[in-house]
Amino acid sequence: MLFRSVFGSFIHIGKTFRIDARLVKTETGEIFKTASVEGKPNEIIALAKKLTLKISKNLDVDVKKAEKQKLEKLGQDDIPIEALALYGDAMAKLNNEMYEDASVILAQAVTMAPNFRQAQDLLTTVRPHTL
Repeated sequence: MLFRSVFGSFIHIGKTFRIDARLVKTETGEIFKTASVEGKPNEIIALAKKLTLKISKNLDVDVKKAEKQKLEKLGQDDIPIEALALYGDAMAKLNNEMYEDASVILAQAVTMAPNFRQAQDLLTTVRPHTL
């Protein structure tokens, strides 16, 4: 069985924001596919969508209509990128079983973006583990 991982990076220089992705065969470290997108910093969600579709195409993966519709809805909740970053930080804390830290970070994300349903739900789930 072959395992594959996705690695990436982003860079913001002046008025340009670039996201790079590399697909790697875990067993060998071989990079077998790459993809990049560039645009304006305020277009980060659109760039992420574009990169997702580009990677899917490079892998000869057929993205179904329903999946494309879900992808199009991504970012339409007007959740600030900072709240999304906090959510990611909280997930990393949870992966390390740092429930109290995750709870604090999720509370910050919810304060910043009261309509951020996923953060609210996760905070409700995590809080009992902090008692």
